[in-house]
Amino acid sequence: MEELICRFGRPGDKLVLRLNRTVWHKIDQDRQYFSRDVRAPLPLSGFVTRLIENDWCAAVDEDEIRRPHPLPQRPAGETEIRRLNISAELVRFLNAHPELQQEITKETPEGQGYHSLHRWAAAVVQSYAARPDNERELLFFYPMYRTCQIALSGGQTEGTSKFGQLHVTFSEGGALKKTRLKPYSLVGGQNLPYNYLTGLGKDAESGEGWQPFAVRLGRISSLSLATGSGLTGPQRQTVQKALSCTNIAYLRDPPVTVRVRFTPAGLDMLQWIVSNRPDFFFDNSPDHNTVVMHTSEKQAYIYLNRFGAEAMVLEPDSLRRRLQDFYRRAAGAYEGNGNGTGG
Repeated sequence: MEELICRFGRPGDKLVLRLNRTVWHKIDQDRQYFSRDVRAPLPLSGFVTRLIENDWCAAVDEDEIRRPHPLPQRPAGETEIRRLNISAELVRFLNAHPELQQEITKETPEGQGYHSLHRWAAAVVQSYAARPDNERELLFFYPMYRTCQIALSGGQTEGTSKFGQLHVTFSEGGALKKTRLKPYSLVGGQNLPYNYLTGLGKDAESGEGWQPFAVRLGRISSLSLATGSGLTGPQRQTVQKALSCTNIAYLRDPPVTVRVRFTPAGLDMLQWIVSNRPDFFFDNSPDHNTVVMHTSEKQAYIYLNRFGAEAMVLEPDSLRRRLQDFYRRAAGAYEGNGNGTGG
């Protein structure tokens, strides 16, 4: 067992959790991953405090995330569930139970663990660690998830203003970008264990046109409601069409038509290499070995560079040249030239 001390509320207040090594390892992995995505270093105790806070709030909307198991019941003596910051709530709870002030960090007799408040918090953390990746992401970024749901529902009406749009700041390539978004859905990506916010977006600086847009929930740095109408019928169709042929993760990349000729071995690989695989269909070639994909060039490149000599891109030329360069550099590396450029 490992001990983790989470400080909260007023100076000196703390919560001590005893977690088994498996749970400890899982939340430590998530801490490093989520902190990197949101560009905000987060100590392990801060990570646990945040996920308890979000899970506490999430209990209000248990059915929205459709968890396979309910959250652990909270200790007796607390008020009914409401959306409150966990730190303030814990302080109020302790103030209402002065007998716990001395017991809050004291271990009970062997085998009984800590006080019920500690056992409840540990149970929440353990329940979190046992969930699939996409559910852990929803719980950790629950406030963003709720904001998305408000906009997706058509917005809250306040006077004549309608919150049907979102201001989105997200990290990409080591930089922060800002987009105004008409949201379409918040869903998991095909064959990917993450959650993506999709819709039509336009760059906040240039303000150019509405284009299909998707961003992973874990890469959003800030999210806020914006006044404005949501998607129109034709705009929904535009997003639906883009989603029908391109993996969500590559929705913002321009679509292209890709034609690929496969060897018999390549056709077999096409069936079992499913990660990042675009939708495809066979054209009318006599030997039925040519496949057409309507996707982004980025997704096609990531998918096809695993096939080696078992697949050859016929078009577009830009993708064909990109793969040629990839294999040329790879061959150079194997020929002993350290810079991968060949001899």
